Amino acid sequence: MVNCAACGEPVPDNVDNCPSCGTRIKGSLTGEISRFVDNKVVPQGIAPVMAKNVKVTNILGLIVVLVILVFEIIFFTFAVMSGLPLYIAGLFIAMTFVIMSFILYSSHRIKKVDFSNPKEEYVKDLQNAYGGKSVNEIHGTRLFGDSPVKLDSGEKVIASLAPVYRLQTSYSGPSGVSAEKYTENTIILTDKRVIFITLPLPGQGLIISGGSQDMWNDMLKRNTIKELALKALDLLKNGDTLDHFPNDYWINRDAIQQSEYLKSIGPTKFAWAGAMGFKVIDSKKLRYSIVDSIALDTLINELHPVKKHVI
Repeated sequence: MVNCAACGEPVPDNVDNCPSCGTRIKGSLTGEISRFVDNKVVPQGIAPVMAKNVKVTNILGLIVVLVILVFEIIFFTFAVMSGLPLYIAGLFIAMTFVIMSFILYSSHRIKKVDFSNPKEEYVKDLQNAYGGKSVNEIHGTRLFGDSPVKLDSGEKVIASLAPVYRLQTSYSGPSGVSAEKYTENTIILTDKRVIFITLPLPGQGLIISGGSQDMWNDMLKRNTIKELALKALDLLKNGDTLDHFPNDYWINRDAIQQSEYLKSIGPTKFAWAGAMGFKVIDSKKLRYSIVDSIALDTLINELHPVKKHVI
């Protein structure tokens, strides 16, 4: 633990900024590692790298399929001439063309993705994943959909948690590139609601070649997410609205039946402060891993009227 040079208050080792005055703490080991990884190692995120891998894999796969197709044509030509029924040869060749079409379609999707704002290209997949654009309420929670993300009149922000990562996964779309159902990476706690929003990062909301970009962003782009969260809070406090994914949502605090939490111990606490869960009125459970230990404590304490237990 170090002391803040600005105000002198103690600051936990896994916190980047002083919880009292907000000053950046240079002595934070995890903070320095996070900034180095964020700015030097993966400044554009890992999504473009994985996309290139998919493109290369698709090219190699297409070459292999073409070679197989040539051999099939030669083999079945002689086989049909020797008495093999034509429909059997046609069946094998048709299956090869189907495999080729999947590879070409995957290549088409990966070429179209805009990693700076993937929701524009894959918004239909997101809509399919959570039930359609017209649906504005799911399992006791309310989607923003086309509605703006903004504070209600008189609503006050108490704390923000960034980044967070949802511990449930679901996705829609073919292999290669698909859309995640749950994309939120920031929680905003107000005196009325718990708001779950998606701050746009490269590849956010996408699963590329089986890899969740939300998970990679949570681990490798933490500094960027925190900076975006601060800007988002300033916009909300000034009465402005946020650009958002259509599946961002909120829960009224009186709709939460139970909150659950788990604080990390040992080496794990340097990666995640712990986990937080919410049981909504219809018994749906929402669980997230959380990085910021101060914000996690605030969230636990603020939900004091709600029954809670350690998970």
